Amino acid sequence: GDGNCQSVIYNLELLKRDISKNKVSHKLNNPTGGTGQVKVGEVCIDNLQIRFYGDNPEINPLSKQKTQEGIDFSATNSGNIVLNVNVLDKAEKDKKIEAVWGYLGDGRVTISNKYVSPVGAVDVKNLQFSEMGIKFLQKQEAVITHVYNDAKGANSKYCDEHKTHKNEIWFCTESNHYVDDLQGKPTIGLGHLIKDQKELDKYCTQTMTMDDCMKLFEEEDLPKYETPLKNAIDVELSQYQYDALLSFVFNTGTNRLRDREIFKKYINKKDLDPDKIKYALDKWHTPSIVIPRRDDEINLFNNGIYTFRGTEIK
Repeated sequence: GDGNCQSVIYNLELLKRDISKNKVSHKLNNPTGGTGQVKVGEVCIDNLQIRFYGDNPEINPLSKQKTQEGIDFSATNSGNIVLNVNVLDKAEKDKKIEAVWGYLGDGRVTISNKYVSPVGAVDVKNLQFSEMGIKFLQKQEAVITHVYNDAKGANSKYCDEHKTHKNEIWFCTESNHYVDDLQGKPTIGLGHLIKDQKELDKYCTQTMTMDDCMKLFEEEDLPKYETPLKNAIDVELSQYQYDALLSFVFNTGTNRLRDREIFKKYINKKDLDPDKIKYALDKWHTPSIVIPRRDDEINLFNNGIYTFRGTEIK
C-alpha cells in the first residue's frame, strides 16, 4: 500500500457489529459496493472488493465462508451467496484475507474444498440429539396425539377410516388409505410408525398425551435412528450438523446410509462444501411436501440456524 489507507469501509463495520451480536439477519439498505484501498487492523489492502447480489440483500452474518478470494456471505433463509468481500491484491493475499476474516470475528471456515473441522465439532459418537434438534423435529413432523394417516396429514383419523376393513395384511391396502399412488400408514406422536395390528388396536383405544408421545419417541424411535446415523459418519461434526442429519434420516429412513451420496461422496470424504451438501440433500425431494423441510435441514447443516419454513425457531 501507499501508506494512505482509509479506515474500514462502513458496510464492513456494520457486518462486524452484527456478527459480534450473533445476529442471523442483517439487511443492508442501498448497499455500496465497489473496490478501494482499506486499512483492516494494521494491514493495508490496496484493492478490497465488496460486491452485492440483488437489491437490498438480507444477509446472514453468521454464514460467512472463507474462499480462495476472500469471504462470502449467504442470504438469511438460503444458501445463496449474496455478498462477496474479496481481496484482489496478489501480494500477501492469504495474510490480507486472514486480516478481514479476523476483523469480522469467529465463524465457520471452508477454504475451497479443503476440510476444516466445523466450529465446535466433536466425534459424533459423543453427540446426542439436542433440545433444539427435538424442537426442530417437532416443527417438521408435528406431535399428534391420535392415530393419523401419514399420507393424508395430521387431521386424518386412520382408526376411523380403517374401522370397517377386514384386511389385516400389514399395511392395510384398502383404497381409502391412499393419496394418489402414496399408501398411507398409521402414525402417531412424533412420527411414530405403527408396526402391526396389535399396536394399532392399542393406540386406537388409548388416549395419548403430548408427554406420552415424547416418551414414545425418546424410548422407541430415537435410538433406531441415532445408532445407524452415528455408524454412517466417520468425521467430526458440530451439534447443529448432527441435528440436521438426524432430521433428514428420520424422514428418509436408515437403509444403506453409508452408501448415500451425502455420506459416501461428501461428508466422509471431508468435503463439507455448502453447495455440495445442498445438492446431495436436495435430491431427496419427493413427495413435494418435504421440500421446505429439506431447505430447513440444508440451512441448519450449512449455517447452524434452526428454522421452520425459513422462520427461526426460538
